[in-house]
Amino acid sequence: MAFLHAITKVNEPRVLWLAKQEITFTECIQEKYPNVGSKRIAEQVIETLQSNGVDAKPVERGLDHGVWASFKVAFDPEANPLNVPIVQASLFSSEDPSQHYNLGRAVSSLRLQNVAIVVSGMAVHNLRDLRFAMSNPQPLPYTSSFDEALKEAATSTPAEREHRMADLLKRPDARQAHPTFDHLLPIFVGAGAAGDDVGKRLWTLKEGSMSWAQYRFGSVAAT
Repeated sequence: MAFLHAITKVNEPRVLWLAKQEITFTECIQEKYPNVGSKRIAEQVIETLQSNGVDAKPVERGLDHGVWASFKVAFDPEANPLNVPIVQASLFSSEDPSQHYNLGRAVSSLRLQNVAIVVSGMAVHNLRDLRFAMSNPQPLPYTSSFDEALKEAATSTPAEREHRMADLLKRPDARQAHPTFDHLLPIFVGAGAAGDDVGKRLWTLKEGSMSWAQYRFGSVAAT
């Protein structure tokens, strides 16, 4: 499983594999997420990126919060432990939508090699306005408008998807919804990796100045 998340941004994508690790934060909160990595898959990811002209490099670091927090919700370590390795990769340091869409294209072939590509960010992410929204049960206007604009762009036809998603960054409410685009760009990677598969929004939750949404590109085979 390859995982790309918003926070780690460098000039070239960096790929991390973990033989085995528990993530622990002890200062403000305590969290643990047992996980296993794969050097083989990490090398596979790096080779795929490099063969597509991306200067990817390996790096050692712990799991980003966008990785362990997301997986802890989906795969509870006690009730539903994750049984596949995690390899995480960073974004670019730029806010270039085309660069990140093409990053997705570069790793798209991994989907045919039994590697699931998961990207983690948020549909709307404005911590600055959170204090104004905490006492209001309704989402802020830009939360609703941008969340729906993202849906329209991400679920458009593959032929027009890249252009429509790039236009999101030009919207008047874009910098309200995302003062920085690091939590938005992961879905560009996912959309680029999707190729001709159509996107579908599975769920969304708009709260204050934040919106959590889940998208899937392509269908899931019946079991």
